[in-house]
Amino acid sequence: MVIIHLKTLACKNFDVEIDLEKNVDYLKGIIFQKTGFPISNIRIIYNKKFLTNETLNSYGIKDGTTLIIFFTNIAPNNKICDELIFFEKWRISKMYVHQEKI
Repeated sequence: MVIIHLKTLACKNFDVEIDLEKNVDYLKGIIFQKTGFPISNIRIIYNKKFLTNETLNSYGIKDGTTLIIFFTNIAPNNKICDELIFFEKWRISKMYVHQEKI
């Protein structure tokens, strides 16, 4: 069992204890228990990649790794929409910074 740090795009952080042989859907189940967001709406990013339903170990995730999570399914005036708006602003700002360095 290891501790993995999870960070939402709204900068909310929490830790989970999990076996690295478990798959991504199992981790999404834990996230569902902590946040209430449906498993089908949870996306997890590690090392600039969306995680599919493979084992956590297969992605090179180790004790203390931080994963980024965000929630899909845009609906006006709700928490999910806020997460996606934050992510889009962050993504655009990263693209702008990258272009200025060129």
